Amino acid sequence: MNSRADGNSRDHLPIMDINAKQSSISSKSSISQHKSNTVKQVNNEALFAQGDIAVSHDYSACSSTTIQKRSAQAHRPEFCDLINKTKLMAITEASSHFREKYSGIAHSQHASLIKRFTLNGKHPLNKYHQNQLIPLLCDHCPTSNWSWRSMTTVFYSFSIAGIFTFQKDTKADVRRTQKNLLDTFLDQIYLWCNQRPAPTDIDAQGIANIIYSLAKLVDNELDLDKTPKFQYTLASLLFHVKTKAESKESKTQFSLQERSNIIWAIAKLADNNVPMELRLELDLPTKFQKGDRLNLTETAILLLTQLETQLETQLEHNLQSKNKKYFDIRTTTSLMFSMATMVNAGFDLQNIKNILPLLLPHVLAEQYHLTHTDISSLLWAIAKLLEKEFDINTPLLGKTANMLLSRVPIIARSQKETFMFTARSASTTMWSMGKLASKLLDKEKLKKAVTVMLPRIISIQNDLSTIGLTNTLWSLVALIECEINLNQTPIYREIIVALLSKVKIKTESKEKKDLFSTAQTISLLWSDAKFVSLGLDLQKTPEFINSVVALWLKVQTSIKSEAKKDQLGTTDTVKLLWSIARLWESELEKKYTPGVENIVLTLLPHLITNIDQLNCQSTSNLIWSFTQLTERLKLEDTEEFKKIVFTLCHHTKSKAESQNSIDCLTSKDIFILLHSMAKLLGSKLEIENTLALKNTMETLLTYLGKHIKSKETQTQCINSLLWAFASIGELIETKKTYAIFLSLADQIGEYNKIPRKKLLASLWATLAFRARLFLNNPADKHATLQKHIKNLFSYARLQTYECEYEQHIMVQAASWLGIKYPTNVHYQTRTSRTQHSLCNKLYSALSVTIQEEKIIDNLAPVDIYVPNYNIVIEVQGSHHYVGHDFKTRNGATLLKTALFQKLGYNVLEISIFQAENGISVRNFIDHIQENIKKNVYIYSILPKSYDGDDTSDEEYFTADEEKHDYFTADEYLGNNENEWQIQEGKNKKRTKKRKPKRNLPKKESEIKSS
Repeated sequence: MNSRADGNSRDHLPIMDINAKQSSISSKSSISQHKSNTVKQVNNEALFAQGDIAVSHDYSACSSTTIQKRSAQAHRPEFCDLINKTKLMAITEASSHFREKYSGIAHSQHASLIKRFTLNGKHPLNKYHQNQLIPLLCDHCPTSNWSWRSMTTVFYSFSIAGIFTFQKDTKADVRRTQKNLLDTFLDQIYLWCNQRPAPTDIDAQGIANIIYSLAKLVDNELDLDKTPKFQYTLASLLFHVKTKAESKESKTQFSLQERSNIIWAIAKLADNNVPMELRLELDLPTKFQKGDRLNLTETAILLLTQLETQLETQLEHNLQSKNKKYFDIRTTTSLMFSMATMVNAGFDLQNIKNILPLLLPHVLAEQYHLTHTDISSLLWAIAKLLEKEFDINTPLLGKTANMLLSRVPIIARSQKETFMFTARSASTTMWSMGKLASKLLDKEKLKKAVTVMLPRIISIQNDLSTIGLTNTLWSLVALIECEINLNQTPIYREIIVALLSKVKIKTESKEKKDLFSTAQTISLLWSDAKFVSLGLDLQKTPEFINSVVALWLKVQTSIKSEAKKDQLGTTDTVKLLWSIARLWESELEKKYTPGVENIVLTLLPHLITNIDQLNCQSTSNLIWSFTQLTERLKLEDTEEFKKIVFTLCHHTKSKAESQNSIDCLTSKDIFILLHSMAKLLGSKLEIENTLALKNTMETLLTYLGKHIKSKETQTQCINSLLWAFASIGELIETKKTYAIFLSLADQIGEYNKIPRKKLLASLWATLAFRARLFLNNPADKHATLQKHIKNLFSYARLQTYECEYEQHIMVQAASWLGIKYPTNVHYQTRTSRTQHSLCNKLYSALSVTIQEEKIIDNLAPVDIYVPNYNIVIEVQGSHHYVGHDFKTRNGATLLKTALFQKLGYNVLEISIFQAENGISVRNFIDHIQENIKKNVYIYSILPKSYDGDDTSDEEYFTADEEKHDYFTADEYLGNNENEWQIQEGKNKKRTKKRKPKRNLPKKESEIKSS
C-alpha cells in the first residue's frame, strides 16, 4: 500500500531538538574585552538589567563560568523581556559603539532568550508573538564583523523559535523582515564557508547546528530548497562536513550527538526532495574545485561509517555506566528515524545492518523512558526498514517491535496531557501497526493496542493533518486485511464514518494546511474503494458518498493539470485505476464518478512510458483494473489500450522469469494475473495481444506449481483459478493445465462453507473443463472431476436461485449428470440476419423441418435445429472465441457443445464469418447432404436415463472425436473436399438403425413464426 499514505510522510518527524550544552562566555570574550583608545568603554550592567539571563552560545563547549555572577538558569524568560525596547536599544548601541570590533555577542544572547522562551512553551512563536517581536529584530542581521559562534547561535536560535516561519495573515512588514533576515544569514554563512584560507573559527558543532537549522526550514515548507543560494550554501557546508569528518585531529571531529543531528538533517533534506548532488560555486583551497559536486548519499555513508565505530566504543564504555550524557534514547530514536527516512528516499546504506544491532538493545533497555513520540518514530522506522526488504536481524527487530507495541496501551491510557498521543504521533503509530501487522507483531497484543488507540483517534480527529488523516484511514484498511477482526467492534464503523466526514471538510477547505496532495487524494479514494471491497456496507452512508464525490472532483482537477500529471507517480496511477475499477464494480460510477473515460485515457500514455517502474503487485493490480474497466469503457478499441496490453504482457513475463528474490512474483500475484488475463481474453483483442497473453499465461503456469498448495491458494484464489482455466477454453493445451486444475479442485475443501457465488463459479468451471476433456476424448471417464461435479451440485441445489445466470448453471450441471432440476429458465432469444439467411438456404437444400432459437431440455436455445436428423447448428459469433479470433473456442462454447453431444445430438458449428461467405455456406450444406446420404447422423434422441457415470459415452456420435467441426474462411475458400468429413467413430457398434421419419417441409412463413 504504497503513496504518501503508505507512511512516506513528513509528518513522521520525531520531535527532537539539539539540547546543546549551555555555558557562558568568560569575561575575556565579553563585550568589555574590546578596548581601544578611540572607543568608549560601556558598562555591561547598563546593557542587561538585573534579572535578565546572560546566555552564551548554545553549543559552546567551554566551561560554565558566569557573566556578572548571574547564572544562565536564573529564571524562565517572559515574552515581555524579549520585546523590552530598552534592552533592544542597548544591543543596538553596543553594535554601533564597537563597530568593526563588535563580535555579535549581545545579539546571540538575546536570540538565546527567544529560543529558551519557545522551548519552555513547547511550541514556536505564534502569529501574535511574531507580529510584536519580528519588527524589532531589524538590527539582528549579521555583519562581516560577527564571529562564527555568534552568527551560528543566532541563526540556530531563530530557526528553533520559528522566527523565519511564515504564519497565515502575517503583516507585510513582518514578512519583509523575515525574508531580509533569512537572506542575510544565508549570505554570511556562504561567505564564511568560502573564505581563503578556511577560518579556524568554523567548528564542528556550529556546522551541525546550521545544517540542522536549514533542514528544519525546508521541512517547514519555506521552499528554500529550489533557490540557488540555498543549494550553494548547503554545498559549502557539506564540504566542511567532509573535511571535519576526514580530519584526524580529535578536536575538530564531530561528536556522536553532532553526527546524529547531521544525519537527521540529511534525511529530512532527502525526504523533501532536495537534489542529491550539490555543485560548489567557488574554488576552495582543497581537492574540491569550482563546479565539483558533493553528494548527500556519500556524506551520509561517511558519517554512518564513523558513527558505527563511535557507537561500538561508546556502548562498550558508557552504556552500562551512570553517565549517559552523550548517548540517550532521544539520540537513538533520531538515528533510527533518520536511517529509515534515507532508505525510504532511495539511499543505498548497507552499513545500517551493522548499526541497528547496536541500537536495538539500547531501545529495549530504555523502554520505560520512551515517550509517545519515541514509540511512534521507532515503530515507523522499523516498519519502513522491513518494507524496503532490508536483510536485518528479524528476531531482534521483532522483539523490539513487540516491546514498543506493549507500551502503546500504557501511553494511550495516560491521563496526563504531556504523556498522551498527539494527533501526529497517533496517526504515525496507527500506520506503523498496519504495516507491521502481517510481519512481526503478535496478533493479540496488536488487537489490544489498536482497541485502546481507537478512542484516542476519535478524541483527536479534529487535530489530524491531511497526511495524518490519510495514514489513519489506510491503517484501518490494513488492519482488517490482516484479520484483526476490528469490523466486529462497534467503534470501528463509528471512527471510519467520523474520519470520512473530516475528509469532505478538508477537501472543501481553502486553507493551505488542509489541501490534500494528489497522492493523498488517490490514497483516500483507494481507502474508500477498500472499504467497499471488504464488505463494510458503507456505500449507502452520506459520509461515504460525500467523501467519494469530493475526492473525485479533486482527482479530476489534479489529473487535468499538466503540472500535476507530470508529478503523478506510477504507483499512484495504478492505485487510482484500481480504485476506479473497484468503485465501478460496486455500481458507484454513474452518480458519483463522472468523466472516468477521460481520466483513464489521460493516464494510459503515462503508464506506457513508465511501465518498467511497476513492481509485481502493481503489475497484477493494473491488469486486474483493466479487466474491470474494459467491460464498461470498451477500451479494447483504443490504440493506447492495445499498446499497453502488449507491453504489460512482456513486462509480466520478465517478472515471472526474474531470478531476483525481491522482484519475483508471489503466489498471490500469479493468481491475480492468471484470472485477470483470462478475463481480458474474453474481450475483443488483436491477434498479437492474444498471442502475448497466451505466452505470458504459459510462463506463469510453469511457476505456479510450487505455489499450488500454499495456504494462500487454499483460502483466496481457488475459485478464481478454476474459472480462469475453464474460461480460456482451447487456448492452452490440456496437458499443461490438467494437473494444476485437478490439484486445485482437490483443495476446494468443505463445500458447505463456500459462499454461494464462489460455489457456483467452481461448479461452472469444473463443468466447462470437464466438457473440454469430453470433446477431446469421450471415452475417458475422468472420475475425479465427475465426483467434484456431483459434490458441488449436491450442495448448490440446497439453495434457491432467482438470477437467470445462476439458474442456467444449475440446469447445465443437472443435464450433465442426467438429473432433473425443477426450474424453467427464461432465455432471451434473438435471431441474426446471417443466421436466418443460413436457415433459409438449409430449408431449400434439405426440404425438412427447421427451427430457429429452439430451447431443448431447458438448456440455452440453439441457433438452428433440424429435428429430422437431430442436427444442432450453432452460428458462432466472435464472443464464442477466445480473444474473438474465430479459431479458439472458449469454455462456455465448449460446455454447450459437449452438453448437446452427451444428449445425443449431432452438433455442427460454423462461425458467423463463414456463414456470410457464399462458398463456405455451399460447402457446409453439401457436407450435410453427403453425410445424410451416408446415414452418418443419429435419427432419434437416445434414452435420457443417464446415471452420471459416463457409461453411455461410447454410444454417442460426436463430430469432434479427432477434429473440431469448424474451420477458417481460408480453408473454405480453398474448396477442400475433406473439410466436413465426420468420422463415424463407434457408430459401428449400433446393431439396429431406425429409419428416419420424413416430415413434410414447412412453408417459409411457418419457419419464421417458429
